[in-house]
Amino acid sequence: MQKQFFGISLLLVSLPLINATSQTILPVAQNENKLIAAATQNIIMPAQAPKSRTITIKNGIKPEMLIYKKHWSGSYEPKPFEVIIDGKKLEQGASTEVAIADNKIAIQYSYSFMMGYRKGTDEVTFTIPEKQDTLQLTFSWDDDFRLKLDHGAPKKRVSISEKEKITG
Repeated sequence: MQKQFFGISLLLVSLPLINATSQTILPVAQNENKLIAAATQNIIMPAQAPKSRTITIKNGIKPEMLIYKKHWSGSYEPKPFEVIIDGKKLEQGASTEVAIADNKIAIQYSYSFMMGYRKGTDEVTFTIPEKQDTLQLTFSWDDDFRLKLDHGAPKKRVSISEKEKITG
């Protein structure tokens, strides 16, 4: 009958172990405590603080990008249409500096058609490449995420008014 020690058979403990750094063969029984300590260190990982940095976003959304053309009765332009970053409205053509953590940012947009008959607010989450510090925001009703951030990869779109998750 073999005895179990932390899920490892004692039969395996007597087998030799190759030390990767010195490439020598050591008996496992001599290194039993080191083996258990190494296994424990690999399991318990200290929490790392999120990486934060500042990026600049320019609102490059032009009025012609906002025209909705898919309706049978004609084309419509939302009035108002607002972009909100960090709780602040970003006017057309304006830029803002934003602090981001772990290369992620969430940007909201609000729209209203036909004097409020059809309206909503959506939020799009982007992943930003590490070396990219200046980005331009654009818009398309034909894109699943609608907001586009050059060099930024959209991850999900959530309808704030309906609490419905929309992914592409």
